[in-house]
Amino acid sequence: MMAPSQGHAGYPGLLSERELGPGADAGRLRCGSPGGVWRIRWPSDGPLPPAAAVRLGRPALTLVEIIIVVAILVTATGLGVPAVWRYRDNARIVQATADIRTLDHDIAIEESSRGSLPAGLADIGRGSFLDPWGRPYEYLITAGAGVGHDRRDKLFKPLNTDYDLYSRGKDGRTQQKLDHPDSLDDVVRALNGAYVGLASEF
Repeated sequence: MMAPSQGHAGYPGLLSERELGPGADAGRLRCGSPGGVWRIRWPSDGPLPPAAAVRLGRPALTLVEIIIVVAILVTATGLGVPAVWRYRDNARIVQATADIRTLDHDIAIEESSRGSLPAGLADIGRGSFLDPWGRPYEYLITAGAGVGHDRRDKLFKPLNTDYDLYSRGKDGRTQQKLDHPDSLDDVVRALNGAYVGLASEF
């Protein structure tokens, strides 16, 4: 076994500048003792080797990885957004259907109490009642009304013999016949209340 170096002035590990040679104190800490430095090292200020850089932190994403991530996000967005809109549209159709059934019930109560149909939705306290798209529900007494004033199915038969009650749907447009493109998204009352739903499904 080798004996420890006595170094300068008999202190183990302490070397003189002459023993170290020119520039040998780089990376060593001076101890303050005359003419000597301790063998104390600290991390170099230079760049870390590649292996050390990998150990210290996660390597950056490559271009291929970035492209894959972007492609996944675009695909997820393309699939998710239409699904959300379909869900919202279906929820509004369900709400309009429930509203029309409620109005149909209120109209029936009013008719039984006064012996005739109300002249308008305001007579049952629903004058400002809006559909899920923010528009008033349409109400029209069809009993005795001439052709052109009532809603008709694709065979041009009247939807109801008492009154029509409907929402203009998402696009806010409508026509007399249910199979017209402007009428397909309407939510309608038909068969004197036996059917309430989308015009396209009647």
